[in-house]
Amino acid sequence: MLKIILDRFRPKADKSIAEEQTGFRTDRSTTEQIFNIRLTLEKYLRHQQELYQVFVDFKKMKDPSQKSSPCGTDNSRID
Repeated sequence: MLKIILDRFRPKADKSIAEEQTGFRTDRSTTEQIFNIRLTLEKYLRHQQELYQVFVDFKKMKDPSQKSSPCGTDNSRID
């Protein structure tokens, strides 16, 4: 029964999730994401441009109502 529900729900969920989102999606892998990050980094290095990347572990994030950010700085430095 659960498989039937999941099979009906998955196509609708996939349409509403951004293409870049890979967590908990079929046919998406961490290896693919690492490859994409590396390609982006190489492109910016080749053009001698600065690149800023942020990786967020949402499981470790604090309560959003708190005044400090997860990395211990105030929120004025985070866009």
